[in-house]
Amino acid sequence: GTPGIERMDYISQLPPDLLIPIILLVLDTLHHPGSKITRAEELRLVNRAWKTVIDSTSLFWTRIVNEPRSSPETIQGWLRKSGEAPLHIYSWSDTEDLDVFMSFVTPHLHRWRTLDIRNYTGDISTHIKEPAPMLETLNIYLAALSADIIVFGGVAPPLSYVSLTMVTVSQNLPFLRNLRYLCLQRMTYRQPDPTLAQLHEILCNCPDLEKLTIDAEYSPEPSLARPQPVLLAKLSSFSIDKLRSPPEIAEAIFGLIIALRLALVNLTFTGYFVWRGMNILSPLSTELLLQHNKYNISISNKLIQIKPIIEGSGSSVALPNVVVNLPPVEIPTV
Repeated sequence: GTPGIERMDYISQLPPDLLIPIILLVLDTLHHPGSKITRAEELRLVNRAWKTVIDSTSLFWTRIVNEPRSSPETIQGWLRKSGEAPLHIYSWSDTEDLDVFMSFVTPHLHRWRTLDIRNYTGDISTHIKEPAPMLETLNIYLAALSADIIVFGGVAPPLSYVSLTMVTVSQNLPFLRNLRYLCLQRMTYRQPDPTLAQLHEILCNCPDLEKLTIDAEYSPEPSLARPQPVLLAKLSSFSIDKLRSPPEIAEAIFGLIIALRLALVNLTFTGYFVWRGMNILSPLSTELLLQHNKYNISISNKLIQIKPIIEGSGSSVALPNVVVNLPPVEIPTV
């Protein structure tokens, strides 16, 4: 017979306790959440036995995706089949029916493990008013969080991963605490730029950070004394985007952090001025960073020089990997 058909017959005869983990491994190879649940829909059509096993196994229906082809009936069917398993909620499409989608998934907020919302110009706060005791991952792109609504019922979820990009807020968010990964990009506080004091407060609430990604769009507060640096003992990766003048802002950001285990520093420079004055934009070589991290990095044009500071024992400390992303070369017209 045909080898492919024979293999299919063999797999079809597997007991559920072997068939289920095999199918789950296949689904895990798919990166897009929508592909995972679509493939589950396809596999249940292989034969009657697979349909029975897949429909009755909640783990196949935990990724609820809002896409143009996801009808209300389909979404409600996924939720029903998911039983009481933890849910991963995704809405990546620029759809106008997000409020309808959220009306289906919000009653299950107590079992959300992931919330990934993108391209929503409304106020996401209205959909996360109740506690989310299982929520670990929060990714919001292009949305607003209102100060008039207490999100998550005032109870901080057990978040470990948070990414907020182009999110407008009215004040610091109380759920930004005890995180392992934090990304804040182009976040505004209903004012031109957030302040360094607001960033400092967030870092104080996340002492176990392992990876931090921010931009350099923060405003200084000259009237306030420089805050004490925050010890981030587990921080191994630190990225700053949009480094531009004045360099004092970048230096002040580095001055907020003590990171003795920092292994990767990623800098992205913005603007033509970098090519003309890059030697003055060396926030990594400031005394503040040297004082806490024990290495010296100087940047001059395209050349990066890393010089270890020799300890009293004569041995040098491990040096971090430094990645500098330069903007495209711009040739001024005469």
